[in-house]
Amino acid sequence: MLVWASKDPVENLDYSLDWSKEIGNDAITNSVWTADSGITLSNPSFSATGATTWISGGVDGKSYRIWNTITTTSGRIEKVMVSIAIITKQ
Repeated sequence: MLVWASKDPVENLDYSLDWSKEIGNDAITNSVWTADSGITLSNPSFSATGATTWISGGVDGKSYRIWNTITTTSGRIEKVMVSIAIITKQ
């Protein structure tokens, strides 16, 4: 499981995945982001080798799971789960 740097509940930040090692010379044609309830994903985007989503919200002290599922030009479908902790910054 991958772990992203923590964020404050009031922050709205972009987080990305680099799929280039997994897909080689293939290219991403679709990317779908999902998450545990309680955290908000928005403004998803992707390039030939990467996928990005913006993350906001969450409850201080809680960790959330986020999934990214990609489809490639050759028909590959790959999915990864990432964890992010919500920590109020002082």
